[in-house]
Amino acid sequence: MIFKWLHATSEIEMKDRLFIRLLPDHESVEWGLINSQEATTNFLERGNLLLNDIVALADMAEELPVTVLIPAEKIRSFKVNAPTKNRKQLQKAVPYLLEELVIESVETQHFALGEIDGDNQLSINVISKAYLSDLLDRFKNAGVEPDELIPDAASLPVFEDAWSMLDSDPALVRQDNDTFWSAPQDMAKDLLQWNLNQAIEEEQSISQALRVFSDKETPINLNSVAGLAVQPMPIEDELLWLASQDRSNGINLLQQDFSPTKKSNNTIGVWRLPLIAASVLAVVGLSYLVSDIIVLKSERDAYQNQALQEVRKISPNIDEQKLDSKINEIGRLYKKAAGSTGQVAGLTSLLDKVYTTIDPAQLRLEQIDYNSKQGTLNLDVIADNYQQLTSTQERLEANGLKAEMRNAKDNGGSWTTRLVVKVN
Repeated sequence: MIFKWLHATSEIEMKDRLFIRLLPDHESVEWGLINSQEATTNFLERGNLLLNDIVALADMAEELPVTVLIPAEKIRSFKVNAPTKNRKQLQKAVPYLLEELVIESVETQHFALGEIDGDNQLSINVISKAYLSDLLDRFKNAGVEPDELIPDAASLPVFEDAWSMLDSDPALVRQDNDTFWSAPQDMAKDLLQWNLNQAIEEEQSISQALRVFSDKETPINLNSVAGLAVQPMPIEDELLWLASQDRSNGINLLQQDFSPTKKSNNTIGVWRLPLIAASVLAVVGLSYLVSDIIVLKSERDAYQNQALQEVRKISPNIDEQKLDSKINEIGRLYKKAAGSTGQVAGLTSLLDKVYTTIDPAQLRLEQIDYNSKQGTLNLDVIADNYQQLTSTQERLEANGLKAEMRNAKDNGGSWTTRLVVKVN
């Protein structure tokens, strides 16, 4: 029986986020602890560290989601006509589609895939496997494992009527969703002029607007760039400004062989709540749920009280009335699995693997169904973008599960799909 998991906003505690920016020297970072409880982005703590000293952030990184920005100079962005919409086939095909455009051997490069747009164009970010592997090893050895790894220039806002630029050193420029770059300040004007000339030739326009975000008293002077209409955009704090930007339209480089391996600790809400309730029921109330045995009210109260205490560890505001409803829903799921102890154990194991893999910050659970005959857990989920769906699928498969996406659909601002998951 399919049940819908409706969750109250008051029961979900948004996690703070550790935000790290790798600086252009590739040996130091600046970081901030983002307060997710406030409508306006601000830092609870912040600082600067050598990359070799980021072990100081390990305790925070263990408990919180981690976003890392890396210098855009290490990434090249491309856009190609997608030969297929199958992600696994694209992963195999893309390196050879770009073989003539990538100077190095494609075997040495990591190809991170974005979304396919309405014109069937696929966004791709390319980065050296050796560089990426070494960087991630340094983070991992310090106890800091990123959930997101994004080029810093891809964090700049995208406008329909203008390019955006961060007046830093190096300067960061984002022309559109898929075109971004960085350049030393003394080369920024020349590169802007070159890219502007290219855009004017392709689009048959005579000028280009550029919004320049700067925290400097004297921003970069771009008056010599012909055809550029500059709009100054003062900001107070460069790192805080970067942290406040919407990165959902960027490509997370942590894909395929580089997918995040750490267990997400952002588990308060729709994913951990059903698992804990199910675990409690499996221990103290399973016989009641999977058979027609009548139990005494005192026994029911006993296991419901145990469940309430467990759930309150992660959701302090839940009351008994809401808990009863949720336990009954989980109970129906377990009852559907009834038929043999092995089937119930299989469901418990499958739920546990799914829970340890899925990041609730990316996916919102709408419905869940267990098919005992096929041993599949069917999850109807919503994500902000298609990339979040595919990265979740990859993580499930890396965790020893077979995961299939069915009827993935763009709903104009969000994506829905049914994830069919079973033990591989």
